[in-house]
Amino acid sequence: MPSGGITPGHVSMVVEDLGMDIMIGAGGGIHAFPTEHGGPPAGARAFRQAIDACVKGIPVKEYAQDHHELKIALENWGTGKTGFDM
Repeated sequence: MPSGGITPGHVSMVVEDLGMDIMIGAGGGIHAFPTEHGGPPAGARAFRQAIDACVKGIPVKEYAQDHHELKIALENWGTGKTGFDM
């Protein structure tokens, strides 16, 4: 169960490293979601969108084009692979 600084952009990297049989501790990545973009409820949706992208085999940046909350998360935190890389 990885945790500590995990944001929606980290989901695909974590799954690549650990496989699909995991739990992700996502407190800050949900609760720190920008208030002006919906706050924690939108942060939870962003995580769900990142998980959906991963399960469907769609790159997170591509999936974010049609998923507002995920797009905001990636703009704020990047994908985790190279930092702010959106």
